[in-house]
Amino acid sequence: YGFVWPRDLGYVVLSFLAAGRSDLAVPALRWLAREQAPEGLWLQRYWTDGSLAPSWGLHQVDETGMVVFAYEAAWRELRDAALDRELWPSARAAADFLCGFVDPETGLPLPSVDLWEQTDGQHSYSAAATFGGLVAAAAMATRHEPSLEARYRAAAERVREAIETHLWSDEHGRWVGRPDELGQEPPASFDRALRYPTKAVRSVDPEDARVDSSLLGLAWPFRAVGPSSPRMRATIEAVERELRTPDGGVLRHEDDDYAGG
Repeated sequence: YGFVWPRDLGYVVLSFLAAGRSDLAVPALRWLAREQAPEGLWLQRYWTDGSLAPSWGLHQVDETGMVVFAYEAAWRELRDAALDRELWPSARAAADFLCGFVDPETGLPLPSVDLWEQTDGQHSYSAAATFGGLVAAAAMATRHEPSLEARYRAAAERVREAIETHLWSDEHGRWVGRPDELGQEPPASFDRALRYPTKAVRSVDPEDARVDSSLLGLAWPFRAVGPSSPRMRATIEAVERELRTPDGGVLRHEDDDYAGG
């Protein structure tokens, strides 16, 4: 195929670990550490040789959170101290980036392109992945640089609180997002200093009310929200009700017409 999305490779690593294939997981983790951008993040997608591939928006913050989450998952499964030490500088750089990529007004991660590569905004899935990455980095810090643990845990808790405060909708009875659709003039949070451009955002909407299957990421694998909490159960019921297809599949979101849905 020729392309690597760091997020997708992170999920593949989880499957390798679950299958007992450390022979495949470890080279994948080393590839990710090798191709990290100088600022500590991972960009949208790469060629398999590590060079930057064509993309629809160079930055998706959930990818960075997912990679660090995969690093910590490797420790839990393999208990390979040498590999864990090898990955720690990459995890620390990513966590420092995530700590700085926060909207001072809301506590959510700053806007970035969603995992469907469609809208630039403050998405529930992106926030969940940021939380998961920071919790993973805090766990790694306890083994390698304990002085950083409190910083990363505090940053993760701030994101978790922001999810509860800003991404739950009483009106809809489920989680939502904050996208860049038609509406108001973009707030200052869209003026990002990263040298990696995304598409120009000319107007925003305060809320993305679509049911979106990526809302499940709040619970699994990142556990930013309790999987059995009333709010998560209500969101799961909405996904099941609105996005299930007759053959048992699930649409990405309402009105999903990619490849016929």
